[in-house]
Amino acid sequence: MNLGDIQRDAYATAKEKGLHENLDPLPMREQTLIRLALVHTEVSEATQIVKRHTMSEERVDEFGRELADIIIRVAEIAEHYGVFLDAVVNAKLAYNRQRPYKFGTPDEVPHG
Repeated sequence: MNLGDIQRDAYATAKEKGLHENLDPLPMREQTLIRLALVHTEVSEATQIVKRHTMSEERVDEFGRELADIIIRVAEIAEHYGVFLDAVVNAKLAYNRQRPYKFGTPDEVPHG
């Protein structure tokens, strides 16, 4: 399954389960903020696994399910707004490969 398939499936499943009904009537700004907050909720759940249990082999599956939830939420947002994740993720990966060593940190090594 590619990212496009995932985003279409994530969106269709959420719609089928009625998860858009409370968002659709809202203005786009509020919809977007709520959708992003739901991503944050999934990140927080993954963080809690690590915080409560440290990262251990016993928790990898549980942690992985939370990572999957993050991807599903992001994919659903992308589909809602017509963002083609396959294209934008590949473009962003290509861009990141061109960045300097340790970019965005105090130890960044400039191109040269």
